[in-house]
Amino acid sequence: MQLKNVPWDQALDIILEARELGMRRIGNVVIIDLKKNLDARKQRELEAQKKIKALEPLQTEFIAINYAKAKNLEKLLKTRDDHSFLSARGSVSTDERTNTLIIQDTRSKMTEIRKLIVSLDTPIRQVLIESKIVIANSNFNKDLGVKFGYSANKDLGNGYGVVLGGKVEGDTEFSGGTAFTTGDATENFMVSLPANAANPASVGLAIGKIGSYLLQLELSAMQSEGNGEILSSPRLITGNQQEAFIIQGTQFGVLTAGGVGIPGTIEWKDATIELKVTPQITPDDRVNLELSVKKDAPGVEINGLTSIDKRELKTNVLVNNGETIVLGGVYERTTSKAFNRVPFFSDLPLLGHLFKNRSNSDQKSELLIFVTPKILKESN
Repeated sequence: MQLKNVPWDQALDIILEARELGMRRIGNVVIIDLKKNLDARKQRELEAQKKIKALEPLQTEFIAINYAKAKNLEKLLKTRDDHSFLSARGSVSTDERTNTLIIQDTRSKMTEIRKLIVSLDTPIRQVLIESKIVIANSNFNKDLGVKFGYSANKDLGNGYGVVLGGKVEGDTEFSGGTAFTTGDATENFMVSLPANAANPASVGLAIGKIGSYLLQLELSAMQSEGNGEILSSPRLITGNQQEAFIIQGTQFGVLTAGGVGIPGTIEWKDATIELKVTPQITPDDRVNLELSVKKDAPGVEINGLTSIDKRELKTNVLVNNGETIVLGGVYERTTSKAFNRVPFFSDLPLLGHLFKNRSNSDQKSELLIFVTPKILKESN
């Protein structure tokens, strides 16, 4: 064998491979022997380590859990696979009353388990979910879509100022307002309440995106005009990636058909509005919302049996902290006919129509849900 310009370590590997030899490093010492001898020596060392572990005394520790659930950590520690946190002789149990883990294992394993618990037992960030459940008629929905314009603040000096604006026509042309230079103003809009098709927006509320305070102004104006009603304004706090839900409604009885000679029974059904929210805080302090809206209501009654009208909406949206999103599209339509008349006089020929009244009503309303997530600051 002839080698030229070959590093010594590569040359050594080639020679060892040619002679069926092996090499093992222990610190600064290199042991060279037949491969079968090195393998047998390594096997003896592993068996010796197993015997030492089998004879190593066990110790017991009580670890109080501050933020996580001890029961969940117990399940994690009891996972049995090639990378189990407990040794074959180790055990773990939970005292749910004090939220404490009771662990028994060797000293080396206890050190690893303590490090794991310290990294997992941390407080999770919390999110405040503010919501408004609104029933609005179609007129309000149309107003909400057309009452936006542009605005800017103009300083008059001496601590006084005005808000100027108008409606947007296309991309650059403004009408119905006063000409001005916007400068650095961005995302400023005007809203006129109530909207009037014959008189476009002139001066109103300055808003950019539907924020918490200005949203309340819009909804209050809607309620005072009689275009809709705020059913509820629930607020709740939930942890990051933990589901929160709100249910509002009633129960109604549904008569189920019985058999021959067996009377029907009444089964109670829910007629509720259900909102489920699962927030996830992103690294840049935005909130990814997984939303689900369900609305069940009594339907048409046929032969004494009442159907249930179901509506469901699911979506996933990413919003900035404190921004409001609107969920809609759940419509209800109510039609009614009425006939009023005066007895005797309404039956008179020719003149009878003067004592009759017919009226038809067709109402269409939409369920709107406004959801605003706010990340709560961690207290020291």
